Amino acid sequence: MSAERTSPARAAASRVWFAVFGAPLAWALQGLASWLLRSLACPHAPRDAASPAAAMDGTLLRSLEILVAAGALVAAVAALSVAISIWRHSCEAHPARAHGVGPHAARERTSVPAGGAAAVPRPSDAGRTGPPLRMRRERLAIAAMLVSLAFMIAIVRAAIGPLLLPLCAPAP
Repeated sequence: MSAERTSPARAAASRVWFAVFGAPLAWALQGLASWLLRSLACPHAPRDAASPAAAMDGTLLRSLEILVAAGALVAAVAALSVAISIWRHSCEAHPARAHGVGPHAARERTSVPAGGAAAVPRPSDAGRTGPPLRMRRERLAIAAMLVSLAFMIAIVRAAIGPLLLPLCAPAP
């Protein structure tokens, strides 16, 4: 591996993106796996005795769905913990700003330099860890925490329905 691929900035960016998209991806994969398991257990055509779906009974199906939901929940909790870690690191870097006090808090909230022009990150700022990049990471971490919590609720909700409903109910 080259040094370019394993740079700390690239690792930090991957952590941020995992924090943002980890829980939604886990929820989507849980839904896909649940649909696949249900389609194997409840085919529309009569079962062939030699097919693998014929051996899948209700207990096995529900156990697999619980296992898939538990895996998705673990992935969502991991994304949440990474988001909390990123957020705490950004707050520890600027303790006064973490409480919204001090001269840096007001200046970084407005992000307008003394000249009056808005501070817009430029492509030449790549690799720098100035206030715009720190604020972006902090805001993405906060968004990731909210997204992870929402999708953790969605994962639990998606797991409860199939466990309580009849296994292969006929279509009306």
